Amino acid sequence: MGLYSDQKQGKHRGFLLRDGVFTSIDFPDSDFTDVWKINDSGQIAGRYRTSGSKKFHLFLWTDGNFVSLPDYADAAQMAPTSLYSRHGGMNGAGAIVTGYCDAKPVQQNGSFNDNMLSNAHGLLWSGGVYTPIDFPDAKFTVAYGINDGGAIVGGYQDANGAIHGYLRMP
Repeated sequence: MGLYSDQKQGKHRGFLLRDGVFTSIDFPDSDFTDVWKINDSGQIAGRYRTSGSKKFHLFLWTDGNFVSLPDYADAAQMAPTSLYSRHGGMNGAGAIVTGYCDAKPVQQNGSFNDNMLSNAHGLLWSGGVYTPIDFPDAKFTVAYGINDGGAIVGGYQDANGAIHGYLRMP
């Protein structure tokens, strides 16, 4: 799996290379499709952006069919947030982890930068429900992976500016 840029079409597309067969993973009517993970069932998780928009949305691809997941709305703001992370994870049950920003600035590529990630939080989508993930007293939290047991790994920045990894057990 990966991401490639189609210069003729002006798009970024995801792809899957399996058993010597190349498959383009291109969310319909999007100009950007980013694939993250594939599970043992062949489901693929990722994000996409429609033409003319700066906002990313989550998708799940199963047997060639795309499902756009609902946007996460921050309960305090009651407004859709912005997915920022180029990274995400998925387990065998289809639970997905990623990150979101609840205010500007929004850093779209998910790099660890103190000024750009100050509004970042980890996010779990499982069973049709979103759960925000925030390490206690952290400046920001990100989530990168989830295993079949529901354990989540990610990173956070402490009050002194040091970056740490974490393991969140279910």
